[in-house]
Amino acid sequence: MKKGKGIAFSLVILSMLWFPILAQASYQVTQSIPLGINSLEKMKPNGEFSVYVFRDADWQKIGDLNFDKFFRERKIDLSSYISGTETVKIRLLQKGGGAAHIDSVFLGGISPAGVKDIQDSIALKKLTQKDYDVIDAYGKDIEVMFSAKGKDKILTLTARVEGERISNVPFQFPLRNLFREMNDRSEFYTYTIGSKNESSKPFFKEYSQTGSGHPSGFTYGWVSNDDKNLYVRIDFTPDNTMDGDKDYAKVYVKTEGGLKEFKVSVPEKKWGHPDFIYTDKVGYQHKVYDFRIPLTELGIKKIKDMKNLQLAFAAYGTASPGDYGSDLAYDPVNNRYLAVFTKVGPSDTDIYGQLRNCDGTAAGPEFIIFNAVGWVWGSNVTYDSDNHRFLVVWSYNDDIYGQLVNANGSLSGGNITISNADNSQEDPDVIYDNVNDRYLVVWIDRRNYGDTWTDVYGQLVNANGSLNGSNFIICDNDDFQHSCSVAFDGTNQKFLISWEDLRNGTERDIYAQLLNANGSLNGSNFVISNAVEQQWTPQISNDSTNDRFLVVWNDDRNASYYISDIYGQLVNANDGSLNGSNFIISDASDAQISPEAVFDEANNRFLAVWRDARNSSYFDIYGQFINSNGSLNGSNFLVADAPTIEYNVPHIDYNSNFENFLVFYNTQEGSIFDFAFSLIGPPCGGAECDWIRESAWAAGTRYVTKGNWATYTSYADVEKTVTLYAGQNMEAGTVHLSDKVGGVVTITITLNTGWRFADVKENVKIQGYTSPPTGKKPSPGKFAGKGHADTSPYEIDVADFAFYGVHVDVEREYCPCILTGTWYDNIDNYTYVLNQSGTLITGTLTIDTEYVYCTFNISGTYNEPNLSFNMTLSEGPCLTPASFTGTVTDCNFADGIMTWIDEGEVPTSLCKGAPCVSP
Repeated sequence: MKKGKGIAFSLVILSMLWFPILAQASYQVTQSIPLGINSLEKMKPNGEFSVYVFRDADWQKIGDLNFDKFFRERKIDLSSYISGTETVKIRLLQKGGGAAHIDSVFLGGISPAGVKDIQDSIALKKLTQKDYDVIDAYGKDIEVMFSAKGKDKILTLTARVEGERISNVPFQFPLRNLFREMNDRSEFYTYTIGSKNESSKPFFKEYSQTGSGHPSGFTYGWVSNDDKNLYVRIDFTPDNTMDGDKDYAKVYVKTEGGLKEFKVSVPEKKWGHPDFIYTDKVGYQHKVYDFRIPLTELGIKKIKDMKNLQLAFAAYGTASPGDYGSDLAYDPVNNRYLAVFTKVGPSDTDIYGQLRNCDGTAAGPEFIIFNAVGWVWGSNVTYDSDNHRFLVVWSYNDDIYGQLVNANGSLSGGNITISNADNSQEDPDVIYDNVNDRYLVVWIDRRNYGDTWTDVYGQLVNANGSLNGSNFIICDNDDFQHSCSVAFDGTNQKFLISWEDLRNGTERDIYAQLLNANGSLNGSNFVISNAVEQQWTPQISNDSTNDRFLVVWNDDRNASYYISDIYGQLVNANDGSLNGSNFIISDASDAQISPEAVFDEANNRFLAVWRDARNSSYFDIYGQFINSNGSLNGSNFLVADAPTIEYNVPHIDYNSNFENFLVFYNTQEGSIFDFAFSLIGPPCGGAECDWIRESAWAAGTRYVTKGNWATYTSYADVEKTVTLYAGQNMEAGTVHLSDKVGGVVTITITLNTGWRFADVKENVKIQGYTSPPTGKKPSPGKFAGKGHADTSPYEIDVADFAFYGVHVDVEREYCPCILTGTWYDNIDNYTYVLNQSGTLITGTLTIDTEYVYCTFNISGTYNEPNLSFNMTLSEGPCLTPASFTGTVTDCNFADGIMTWIDEGEVPTSLCKGAPCVSP
């Protein structure tokens, strides 16, 4: 986990958020609305279905329904074109884009009674349910017939149209091979020759998260052999469309002569055959591939001479991987997070970031962190609490890269090459060392492949992005290591790195290594868990209060076929010794996977979250509080669930300001992929901010209209800058008029912090005058320019005039102000009393026992400036009893969050002297 040391503030929460709340014992879970990256409003159509109704002995066009690659439900009203008694005939003519498919069609909620012009014997059955059992509609003119018994005359069509250019990336199994070229250094399953692979128990079962519009789902593989052949069946449930020679599956076998590839598709049947059928895995037709590979092709002459085979698989059917949530890191100074995620395009993946507020709502637009020409995998992020910026790391083209990101979302410098050694480096993780002001990046490394298979490497990175020393080995055991994670303990100045390890055979265990702050090994590799069956994908969190780590992972020790549990283990930070034994975090029915945890400093506990299938085939997100001693605090609770939405890959970080947690995960409703957030714990405080509409004018001379404060600006063909005033005296920004060039003047409008352009059609209107306007209102004169501004600054070119009336519709952010601050003392054995006059919503003080300091800060929340308060302090180790009075003299409404406004210093006579000094 990537958790820097937070800054402690104490605030009383004022109001509840407006999002849905899941009641949970002594805490609450607030689910945010999704990001909407693939919402209908953002849809970019690839093609359309034209809708015709047969009326008056002719086909009459009603309209077009646009679609993109996702299965979407679109509607059109036919009530003006059909009567209430006649049988209705409707034509659906598909045009544009690539492959197109229809899932269902209804008229007034009634399914069709017949279908024509489609070569699919069960087309009518497929069209009666919205269930991914689809018909091919590309370029087709399909006629459907309905009785007129529906509740209304609304035609509802669920369909999709692919783009002409689509992703060619296959799913690869094991999933660690995703987005990577297959070679003899790839990941493999181990098949034991002669295994009885019963039909009810697949050799592998992997979940495939699609982004192509196909349904996400499991891919199953069965493997068996006799004395002549290797048999493989791949049930690829995400591929619910027939795409001719585009669809394929592959079996890879690692042999002494190198990697062997065997492919099956519609035109390639040497090694087997494809089918498009129903199976017991899902309720729709999909692709299934059967392979028969002669053992002689694998170099096997005598079956008794072979024990194991190394196998990997691939499947593609225009069903391809989708966007993935990657990581989350909290910035306590600005009280917001950086969410990092990848977006998959037709030929590459890019890394994006977005700043998110305390409650998960957007704090700005998405921005590109790395624009790849190829495939990116495994991005993670951590926060530098000293320099107030983030470091994002990722794997690209088999190397490890990084990028510093400033707190405002701008990139700091260029990409950082962290490792570009021979062979491949992948799956990086990163943590910030807040004591020595640098980062540690760890990853899985294949530079020594053939001698040690895969290793765990690390690299220290200075806060400015320069490398500190060179790459170093953390684990170079002869067998495989995978999925490393890292955390830092500031008290002992130690890192803990954990990973999956196969040194004890074909079943994965969890190992770890303690590192000193300079990157040197502290002791040797040690076992976190080597229970029976598989233990995999560890994640680490640091308990900065009790100087220990919590490692969480997926555990199959109790499994009866892909039914993992979540386990944990405490590790002492001073020496790496285990604190207690492995303990169960969740062993609910069905599968719990992908855990991640973070430490809550204020309440001395951890919170773990994970994907959970206990309720249905759709995954939910669950959580569990864990006391610092490893005992469970309460029971498992829901973080995110909905009957028709699947939730995946949760990431979590802790908000030290408001003592709550934000969980970042991806969602899939139907075939539509998105990201969303959940807030766990108290709301983010403060009354809700609001935006107030204002009319703003560039500063200058008032128009002559009585009672009107609007102004116009003179211009003498040379550049000038004037203030943009709203509400007569509020400075909303500036208006810059450029030098005249070729009779054209460029006017640039820049808004101040806390202001935005109003969302109206023409929020910028500029009037030009050759002489001072004398009319009774600002409207006379020629409009030199009009436009709609979205973001500041906004530029508009206008003709040259002697005077301009620059009118801008703006909005001002209004927030109640929050005072934050700390009274410093090293022993908290005295009391505070805070009184006030004015409208104080609430008030609180906080003690920081780290310092001895004879100045005071007040903390509280208020609604108006010029608020008086007084503080009464009883005797403490540094102070004699005293009372102090102050006045809040300013409120930054644009910010809403204030650090101390009117601080004072305790009179010398009241300070007891040494050691009561400034830290």
